[in-house]
Amino acid sequence: WRKKFTQVHELIRILSPYLDYIIWLLVDPYKFKIIKKDQIKKILVILINESKANVGGDFCTIGVLNTIKEAYPQLDLIVLSDEKTIDVFNREIQQVTFITYQSKKNLKDLQGIDVIVPLSFGDTQLKDYRFAKYLFVPFFPSLNALFSLNNKFGITRKIMIPWKTHMVEINFKIFEKIGYFVKHKRLKFNN
Repeated sequence: WRKKFTQVHELIRILSPYLDYIIWLLVDPYKFKIIKKDQIKKILVILINESKANVGGDFCTIGVLNTIKEAYPQLDLIVLSDEKTIDVFNREIQQVTFITYQSKKNLKDLQGIDVIVPLSFGDTQLKDYRFAKYLFVPFFPSLNALFSLNNKFGITRKIMIPWKTHMVEINFKIFEKIGYFVKHKRLKFNN
């Protein structure tokens, strides 16, 4: 029965982004919010990863941000991150601004942000970032997230992430949903 349980569990994980997306479509009125791309000046990417559990994903994110910044130099890209992550990726940063995350109390100081893209939350939650005009949230396959109401409300766009999608593609897909496309999807790093 253990093998059958594992198979059912994997099937639920594969279906979870689709189920979550349908629930979000049914319950969240924010999805009707019209996005005015010409008014988007500042995008804040949340990358609080103090446990260092996703260093490869963080590395991919930095490369994508550099690529987006090169294609759209007028865009102000900001990464809210923990001190350890900033130290690791400091040499790979081009024109992306890093802000050190200290505590939830300091989040209210981040005024003037147009779009928030939470990738790694650390000890924060989605509700902590509802001060921005737009909230673009990728849904990663997770049974816990599927049954959480916290990630169903106040989201401008929910990005559908099918199971086994690579982090590079996820990051480019997020920026495409915001309205920023690049011709060649490649990672850019300092040499």
